[in-house]
Amino acid sequence: MKDLIEQIEEYRIAKGLFKADMARRFNVPDRNYNNWVYRRSLPKEFYGRAREILSSDDGGSNTVPASIQG
Repeated sequence: MKDLIEQIEEYRIAKGLFKADMARRFNVPDRNYNNWVYRRSLPKEFYGRAREILSSDDGGSNTVPASIQG
């Protein structure tokens, strides 16, 4: 079974996203996300968020949908 961070990276590449985009989805600084990828280790407190990102259609985007924007 693939590591969760490996699955997240495959998702990122498939969606054409930058690492900075993923860092925003995890609400962490860019360097934190880069460290996770380099070390091939996702902190346990982010497992739930990673699963949300992988299971959602929009990749867990932090943007507010246009339908609810003022």
